[in-house]
Amino acid sequence: MKKFYLFYGLIISLSMFSCAKEESYSCNKEVDAWVKEHLDEVRSMTRSEWNELDPAVSRACYIAFTPQQSTILGPQNAAGTRT
Repeated sequence: MKKFYLFYGLIISLSMFSCAKEESYSCNKEVDAWVKEHLDEVRSMTRSEWNELDPAVSRACYIAFTPQQSTILGPQNAAGTRT
């Protein structure tokens, strides 16, 4: 009987952790939805386009950037201090 409960607990644990987690770019649902809807545009965004965005949106966009974009913009810009 112990083995049954152990096996059952293992199956339940695995099913809870195996759920596919959706990528999230912001805790703000509206901003997150906007970034997801415009993901192709965000991933081809230039520095000047990114600088024109609202700060909440720009942070979410930074998270969605490709590694190359993040490198070009620099880590100092991740905190919201833009030049």
